[in-house]
Amino acid sequence: MDVAGLEVLLQEPIYYDVPKEIFLKRLGEFFENFFDEVDPENSRLTYYPGACCSRQCDIFPNRLGFKFHGYPGDHFDLRFVLEKDVNGVEFVKDIFPCYHLVTNELIEDLGSQVYFWVYEDDKTEVIKDENYPINLQRALEGAFYWESKKEGEMVTLEEIKAWRISYESTYLSIDSDGPSKTEFWKWDNFLGFYSYLDLLVRFTEDFKVDLARFIVVDISEISHQVLIKWLLEIENRMEDHQYWRLHGSTFTRLEQEEYEGKLNFPFSKDLNFEPELRETIESFLGWFAKERKVWLDYYFALTPTEYDSFIEQCNSSWELFQVNHLLSYHWEVREKFRKQGVFIPFNLKKPPFSFPSNASH
Repeated sequence: MDVAGLEVLLQEPIYYDVPKEIFLKRLGEFFENFFDEVDPENSRLTYYPGACCSRQCDIFPNRLGFKFHGYPGDHFDLRFVLEKDVNGVEFVKDIFPCYHLVTNELIEDLGSQVYFWVYEDDKTEVIKDENYPINLQRALEGAFYWESKKEGEMVTLEEIKAWRISYESTYLSIDSDGPSKTEFWKWDNFLGFYSYLDLLVRFTEDFKVDLARFIVVDISEISHQVLIKWLLEIENRMEDHQYWRLHGSTFTRLEQEEYEGKLNFPFSKDLNFEPELRETIESFLGWFAKERKVWLDYYFALTPTEYDSFIEQCNSSWELFQVNHLLSYHWEVREKFRKQGVFIPFNLKKPPFSFPSNASH
């Protein structure tokens, strides 16, 4: 894509709600994602004409758009708004991403769709409060602290705590008083770093006793009653303190087959976070996930028929999560019926009947 040529072709001062020079700069940065360093000839973009089918485009006199296809198979769509000048010559009035492009062209090796975007901060109509300049400066400074570290560099928990304290006021100011964050902002990397590291620090504090216990206790020697109580305490603390990210989102990832918990740091480089502590946390998370699954199957309180009926009628993602993942949900159901004198058979989810190794017969 010839960005220099576009600079001559595009005559309007504003494109995609940002000044033309910023628009072209972002477009140039975006095109770099399609550059093949091994074979530069493979870096060219092929374009295919199409039309936007979104109702939001009804206000424009035409629906012209193009699909751009390039290395390594990724593609993106841009919408071009054309108008005529006083001499009847068409010119490009605006360019912005198209999310509903239809093309009749047959495109081979079509990979993932990506989307062009600009920072909300740069949009001319976005109103920024008086704290924006200092907040942005501090946020970029805070993000650079981690981005400037070298691959494999040692990072301690105390270092993370100190950074967290230093930038807490900036994070809170942006998160609570800043503009509505619906798209991309220049401080997004900082917010991502802070959110993750804050969660990591709180996790090490909230589960300090559990991690120490996990290291020294022989799990196989723990009685059934003590183990279940511990698992329920861990689970409830995770939910009450909003450690929902432990279930496979930002904070950690879980290799389901092996039940290996992995801290999923948001940095582009692999930093060496206290190896012993990291190994303990990851082992603890993997153990908890595996152990909870064993006892969830054992204490599952719904028969296959009841479960199928629940799935058909359930409209709540939270209820679905509770039934499928929370040991406490099934424990509480059983306790409720037990107090009424009703016994629910064990291991309803996975017949034939079998006891986990720690179950009391």
